[in-house]
Amino acid sequence: MKKSKWIGLLMSAVLCLGAVWPLSACDSPKDKEDPAGGEHEETETPYSPETLESNGIPLENYKIVISSEASAAERYAAQVLQDNFRKAGQSVPDVVTDDMAETEYEILIGQTERKEDEGINFSLLGDESYIVKTAGNDLVIAANEKRGAIYGVYAYLDALGFRYYTTDCEKIPEKKGCVYCQRRRFAVESDVHI
Repeated sequence: MKKSKWIGLLMSAVLCLGAVWPLSACDSPKDKEDPAGGEHEETETPYSPETLESNGIPLENYKIVISSEASAAERYAAQVLQDNFRKAGQSVPDVVTDDMAETEYEILIGQTERKEDEGINFSLLGDESYIVKTAGNDLVIAANEKRGAIYGVYAYLDALGFRYYTTDCEKIPEKKGCVYCQRRRFAVESDVHI
């Protein structure tokens, strides 16, 4: 009988540690001090399918472009991108529709009428699939009108170092000037086609 009590206590301790340990990921590095007396600086290399780089163009030069007939998901994806740039202390690009004149620097979200979307077979992209690529000076987050645009924006933000642990614990990178990829492409095909 004593043996089963010890096993029960051990299992309880393991479960408690398992529940508390993930919460330590939300500790701020500013709250920790280096044993040598200096400040501890956390370094993290963000995971991404490919490492995205800044090309040095200020965000105020960009426009976020969505279709003039954008779905609610595409409009939400543009808002998510704006909100996260704002949290990072960046200039926030305006959201415009594709029936406005084309500008030199654009971030295209969803399916637009811009020439950069030519060659993308949107009929093969599922509801949750997306393509993130560069086309000249533009960033293209191509997706159909459903969840793919949102997932593509979050994949791009993840590649830039944004992290979302819980609703009240997130990591916002401190980038200066521009958060835009340079000659990169990655895609996620999350739907199964039969």
